[in-house]
This record gives sequence, structure tokens and C-alpha cells, in this order.
Amino acid sequence: SSSRAASRFAKPTARPIVLCAGGHDPSGGAGILADAEAIQAARAFAVTVVTALTEQDSCGLARIFPQPGEQVESQCRRLLADSPPRALKIGLLGSSGVARVLGRLIAEYPNLPVVLDPVLATGSGQSFVDAALLNQMRQHLLYRCTLITPNLPEARALSDGDAPDDCAARLLGGGAPWVLITGTHDTTEPVTNRLYG
Repeated sequence: SSSRAASRFAKPTARPIVLCAGGHDPSGGAGILADAEAIQAARAFAVTVVTALTEQDSCGLARIFPQPGEQVESQCRRLLADSPPRALKIGLLGSSGVARVLGRLIAEYPNLPVVLDPVLATGSGQSFVDAALLNQMRQHLLYRCTLITPNLPEARALSDGDAPDDCAARLLGGGAPWVLITGTHDTTEPVTNRLYG
């Protein structure tokens, strides 16, 4: 009954809910599993939608299996209606269709903070983004997000810039209010992150 359903969600909804849309990394090192762990550590509650399945292990990625855009949209809408989130976190998209769907959903919820981690390659630099997906991200997602968190190679791909300041200026000029260019791609021991806004 509806009262049992309400009580089932009583405890998790006491914490802020974050809707995560991203890829599933079976090794647990990244993707939707890592997002859920980080959100749990921040004392929030993650609800998740898988945008792409992957064939990978701790050594690398073999293949990506993007989920159908209509399936991602349907699941997101169900969660948005059932457990209204306080924020949306987007990771690996997998296809231009998924990017298009998420862009539409974000437009319908203009007050929902959105963090986009534009996953464009594996940690070892293996790219898995085509021109269509890059175009969809540029035209329909970047300016609708509250914060974009690319590493420098991703920032370069999204902006056609070179240096961090140049990339950030172009991304901000395209409508993104905040850009965090992470230093996780760098081979140096200290990691330098740069926040622009």
C-alpha cells in the first residue's frame, strides 16, 4: 500500500537525495558505484540511473554498451517523481542520445543543481567519445550545468582551448557558471585543481 511505500523511503529521504546518471564500472573503481560511495560519505543518499554498461576490469576498459536514451529518460523521470533530488550528478554519457535526453530533463528542472563530470576517456587516455556526443554536450548540456569538472584533456576537447585559463574562459563564455579543471590527469605528485566562475 502507499503507506508502506512511504515508510520504506522515510529514512533515506531524511538525508538529501542525489540523482546520479552515469556508467557502471564493474570493477568499482569509478562510475555509478564510486558516485554512490562518495555521496554516502557526504551523508546524502544516492539514487542511480545507468547510462552505459561497460566491459572493464581494474586494468582497463574493453567496451562500452550505451543504454537506450528512452530507457534512461524513463528511469530518470520515475526517480524525479518518486524521490525528488537536491542535486543531479552526471558522469559517463555513452551516447549523444543520452546527452540529448539529460539536456531536456535539466531544462525542465531549472532550479536543480547539476554537476557534470564529462568523462571522455579512460584514466590511461583511451578516448570513447565521438563527434556527435561532443557536439551534444557542447550544445545541450554544458550551459545547463551548475558545475563542470573536466580534467585538462577533457577541458581542451570541450572548449578547443589549450591552457587551463583559456579552456575555462571558453567554457564560461559558453554559459557554464562554474568550471573546476582537475589535475588528476597530470603525472606530477601534487594534484592542482583550478576553480573558475
